[in-house]
This record gives sequence, structure tokens and C-alpha cells, in this order.
Amino acid sequence: MTDYSNYSDAERAVTDPSTSAADLADIAEQHPKLWRQIADHPAAYRSLLKWLATVGDDEVKEAVAARGTPVKPAKQQQHAAAAISDSEPTESVPLEATTTAEEPSRAQSLLDSFASISTRKVGNSRITWLAAGVILLLVVVLIAMLLASLPRRSENDQAQWIVSHLHRDQQPTTTDNGGVRCGAVTLPEGVDARACGGIPVGAISTPTLSWYGQMFEMPSHNIGCYTYFGGITCEIGTRTWETPSSFMNDCNHSRSQHEECNGSLVNISDDGTLGVIAHDGSPPWRMAKRDKAKILVLQYGETTAFSSVACLSAFDGVTCWDISTHHGFKMSKSTFKYW
Repeated sequence: MTDYSNYSDAERAVTDPSTSAADLADIAEQHPKLWRQIADHPAAYRSLLKWLATVGDDEVKEAVAARGTPVKPAKQQQHAAAAISDSEPTESVPLEATTTAEEPSRAQSLLDSFASISTRKVGNSRITWLAAGVILLLVVVLIAMLLASLPRRSENDQAQWIVSHLHRDQQPTTTDNGGVRCGAVTLPEGVDARACGGIPVGAISTPTLSWYGQMFEMPSHNIGCYTYFGGITCEIGTRTWETPSSFMNDCNHSRSQHEECNGSLVNISDDGTLGVIAHDGSPPWRMAKRDKAKILVLQYGETTAFSSVACLSAFDGVTCWDISTHHGFKMSKSTFKYW
């Protein structure tokens, strides 16, 4: 994949109709100013457009709507994403049930069939009963179609439900600098408000991989997270950010003679505290990839939980937090935030 950290290169790419969908997603993560052009690009796929509609301004939403993608604002998510920096877009991709334009016309066609059959004069009673059975079957099919077309609760709706059911002293409020405060913890700008809550509704179960423990990785295959003594550790492969010096000092102080601290393993311990841990050159995620283990890929928009820690996967990185203390971190190739 091409490196689009340079704004000029990214701007040229979004005007090139041959730019791939994967490159568009990479550009969207790094350059919010290009969201409007990305929404017009022919390779912009549906989930990317829906994500842009959630985090973008009115101009971006209009461009997405012009592509035929429904735009449904989520107020509480908009509070959480009130301020967007040039280097860190906010998340997340909403997963909503949608109906296609063909369903109404199909239902109308069925209704027309009912009218045609019910008004047909049949002299033979046996044929009449057969027609009645067909009508009943079609009515059942129509009801099933209508029920299937009803919208299910989306990720945004789930987040709003979680926030509305928090204890009063944990209700999130927006700070002056664009962050979100929940109780004694203040989330940095660009961090999803679900970090103020417990285990998200609909969180999937992360399988256990032999002795490696519970583990998942991001769709980019650049970040992997796994259980570590009751907490969770996330390891990143390629990054452009420097680990906070306070984390590095603690890591170097506690490491053994044969361990190293390179700042790539961030840990939330079982007591809810954060830090960087040392390793002997073979952390579990790296070993699992080397052994070609079948690691769960947490798709963008999905959430999972490890005991007392929950994690959210999004285009702009992985967010993990302790559901009791609400301390956590957000990690991507270009950015690291912690609170």
C-alpha cells in the first residue's frame, strides 16, 4: 500500500479514479480535509461512505447522500466527535440494517398478485381451495419481508443506549477542548464515547488460541491484542508516534536483563492502570502470527471484551478501556492517545 502521509500525494490520489478502495480508507484515516473528495470517488465503498456520513461535516454528508447512501445522524456520537484533527479522524463505522429499493416494488407486485387471484372466478371448488392456499402463503411471505425490513439497532444506537444507562456521575459531557468527560476521567478528542461505559451491547466473544490466550487483530494486520494476566496488551507493528517518556521510564525500571522496552506493547492491567511492558523478543501476538495461528480479525465497527476490558475496532485505530475505571488508550499507525 502506498504511503499517503504527504498531503499533496493524498490529494492527487483522491482525484485519480484508479485509486483503490484500500488506499481511500488509508487517506481517510490521515487526512480529514479530503473526506469531501473521497465521498465523490468511484471506489468509495458503502461502509466507508457510511463512516464518512457519521463523522463528516454537512458538506461531506451531502456528498454521501448524493451517492445514495442513507445518512442517519447520531447525536451522542456527534458530541464525542465534536472536534476532528487533521491527523486523526473520529470513528466509527455504524453497522445498520438497510432496506433495498427493490423491496417496496416487490411487495406491490405481490399485492397485485393477491388481487388478481382473489378476484378470479373459479368454477371448480378444488382450484378455489388451492388458490386460497397460495394467497395465504404469499401473505406469510409478505409479512416476513416487512418484518425483515424493519431497522435493527445500529452500533450508534447501542452506544447511545449504553451512555443513557450509565450512572449519573459517569454521564459523558463535552469539554471546552473537544474531549469527553465521564466522572473523574476525561477522554481526549477523537475518542469514542463508549469508553465511558461498560461492555458494549453486541460485543462479540474473542476465542482462545491454545496457550496464546484470547487474541484478536485489526483488519490492517498491524495491531494485535491479547489477554495478559487478567488485563489486555495491544502490540503495534509499524508506527510513526513516540511512546510517552513516563511509560518508557517505568518499563525500563521494571524490565529484566534479557527483556527490551521498545514501546510497542501497551498494557491495561487487571487493576485498570496503563503502561508499556517489556518483552523478550517473542510477544504472544508476534508468535501466533509466526505460527500461522487462526487469529480473529475484529472488523471495523465491531467490539469485543476481555474480562474487565472492552475494545472497539475502527478505521482510525483500536480503542480499549477498563470498564470500571474507564482508563484506556487509542492506538493507530499515526496516533497514540491515553487517559
